Amino acid sequence: MDEGLLRTIILFATKSSEEAKNYIDNQSKEIITALFVNLLGVYMNDKNSSTLREKITLALAGYSSTDRKLGYDGYKVAGNKKIPCEVKPQNIDTENNTKIKNPRKHNGGGNFTDYTFARFEKDKKENPNMLVSGFVDRKLLFIIEFPFAFEHFANKLERQLKKHFPSGDVEGRYLRSATFNFADYSACTNIKSVYLNEKALAEHKSEFTKKFYDFVFSLKKSV
Repeated sequence: MDEGLLRTIILFATKSSEEAKNYIDNQSKEIITALFVNLLGVYMNDKNSSTLREKITLALAGYSSTDRKLGYDGYKVAGNKKIPCEVKPQNIDTENNTKIKNPRKHNGGGNFTDYTFARFEKDKKENPNMLVSGFVDRKLLFIIEFPFAFEHFANKLERQLKKHFPSGDVEGRYLRSATFNFADYSACTNIKSVYLNEKALAEHKSEFTKKFYDFVFSLKKSV
């Protein structure tokens, strides 16, 4: 975040809306453009917030956002039926990746935080569509869609719950992270490639595991 953006954010947080508006009105078009681009870049690459990545994924997949912290991320209406969805966006910051011992790579994975058997049973019953999306340096590369209730996928989550809660749910306790990757849903016959930026994918091949990279392209050819 550059100094200009930081000063603007501090002003917005500490002064009245009118003062912030007057400050912005007095800036040149070039400065406003630079501030906006910088702000989007910071927000899109924020490792602590996936809000923008979720909304982008939802919109391109044809879903409306619920804008709720609890419950499913979005929904769409087909006929008289309301179809929920869960978004699992993953972003890789290549600059940060060079600083860690084991750099992250896209493997089509995601996780469910603070998971329980009760939530799992609800998800199996309501069967939301899963939207797995991948970004590199805030650029969207792919979106994959498949139903939660696909057997191999659901079984992967259930096995982790059973290991963590061998006797069933315990009040006040949660499975911190129930994880999955593309191998858990790759055999699903109802899978769809919703979005694929082939050029960007080729440019960032090194940010993918080989098996998942090949899968993404094979999926596009099969639909």
